[in-house]
Amino acid sequence: MLQFLLATFLLLLSSMFEPSPDSSAVEEGVGNISGEVIDARNLRPLPGATILIDETGLGTATDADGKFRIENIPTGSYNLTIRYIGYKTARRSNVIVSSNRTTAIEIRLEEDLIEGEELEVRGDFFERPRDAIVSSHSMNFEEIRRSPGDLVDIQRAVQALPSVTSGSDQLNEIIVRGGNPGENLFMMDNIEIPNPNHFAVQGAGGGPINLLNSYMVRDIDFYAGAFSARYGDKASSVMNISLRNGATDRLRGEASLGMAGAGALFEGPVSSNASFIFSARRSYLDWIVPATGLTAIPNYFNTQGKFTWNLNSDHTLYFNGVYGSDRINIEGGDQAGYGRGAENLDTQNSQYIA
Repeated sequence: MLQFLLATFLLLLSSMFEPSPDSSAVEEGVGNISGEVIDARNLRPLPGATILIDETGLGTATDADGKFRIENIPTGSYNLTIRYIGYKTARRSNVIVSSNRTTAIEIRLEEDLIEGEELEVRGDFFERPRDAIVSSHSMNFEEIRRSPGDLVDIQRAVQALPSVTSGSDQLNEIIVRGGNPGENLFMMDNIEIPNPNHFAVQGAGGGPINLLNSYMVRDIDFYAGAFSARYGDKASSVMNISLRNGATDRLRGEASLGMAGAGALFEGPVSSNASFIFSARRSYLDWIVPATGLTAIPNYFNTQGKFTWNLNSDHTLYFNGVYGSDRINIEGGDQAGYGRGAENLDTQNSQYIA
C-alpha cells in the first residue's frame, strides 16, 4: 500500500511540473540560453555585449536592456565567453542546456583599466609580507552541484577548500584554521543569518540539514581570512551567498524527492519588469512512521522566496524571505534503544529571516 501511494505521488508531481516546450525549441534534444549582462559595480545593463558558446560557433549580442537569448542549442554542458569594450572578459563554465528548457543566467562584468605605455617602478626598500595572503574562493551553483558528497549543501561544498575542515560527518559545520564553528559569518544577499540549518547546534554554525535551497543560489564568495571590515567582528570566515533572480520568460516549476524530504520550486515573471522565485521543502518520514519502524522521527519544513522589481535602469528592489521550522520527539525510555539521557526529548525550533 505504501509503495502504491509513493508511486501515485511521484506520478502526480511529474504531471504537474512537466515543462511545456518553448516555441523556439520544440525539437527534442535542443534548448535555449537566456539572461542579461550588467555592470558589476552599478548593476546597469550593458547593451552590445557579445556572448559566444565556445567551440560551437553559436552566439549573440545583448539588446538595449542588456538581455540576450541563444536558441536551438543541442543539449549538453557548455562554456560561455562574454566580451564588452572597456570591461574584463568573463567566462562562465559548465552551463547546462536541457531539452526543451531555457537556462537563465546573469553575468556581471567588471571594468577594465585602459593600458598605456609601460612604466617600471622599482622599490627595494619594502618587502612584500609573505604571510599576508588573501584566502578567498568563489563558486557558482554548477560547482556546488558537481561537488562530490556535499548533497547539494552550500556548507558541505566549502568543507573541501584549503584551511577548512569539519568536526563531524553528521553536521555541515565548518572549522576554519582551527577556529570555533560559531566564529563564521553567513550572509544571504546582505542579510545576516546566525545559523542557516535545521536542528542547529546552539552557539555554532552547523547542523544536519541546510535551511537554504541551493537551487536558488547564483554564486558564493567564501573568505577564509583577510576579509573586509564591513562584515563585522567575525574571527574565522565569511560566506557571502548571492541568490539568483526568477525566470523572466515564462512560469517554471520542478519537484524533488529524496531521503531528506520532498520539495518544489516555482519561478517566473510577474510583469515585464518583475519576477519571483519561491521554494518549499518538507520531511515526510512522519507520514510513514509505521512502515519505517523508527522511534525518533525528525520533522522539518522550510520556505524561501525572492521577489525582484526593476524600478528603472538604475534601481532594483528586492524582497527576500526565509522561514524554517523543525522538531524532533523521542519517547519510550530504554525500550526505544537510545538511553544515555535521551529517553524523553521534545524540542522545536523556528527561524525567520527577511
